[in-house]
Amino acid sequence: MPWSPIADAPRDGTLIDVWFNGPRHKDGGGRVPDCWYDPDGNLMYDYGRDGPGKAGIYVDDEPTHFMLPPEGPEIPQPVIRTSDPAA
Repeated sequence: MPWSPIADAPRDGTLIDVWFNGPRHKDGGGRVPDCWYDPDGNLMYDYGRDGPGKAGIYVDDEPTHFMLPPEGPEIPQPVIRTSDPAA
């Protein structure tokens, strides 16, 4: 899925990747993965062991776009062989 305007982002708790523009980004923008909107409409993100918090780490920046996170790779499951004690 390509980047879409933030106004079109799901507001139901779906994980999204968010693009921020603002003065803290010398190259013009930055991506924050695994964000979501809480029931009050706050954009949230999980910043590790400190627990979830508002996606306000870039205080001077505004989210402009979002995209759904990509699917993970398909990893083949190992075949587990068991011996039959009756054989």
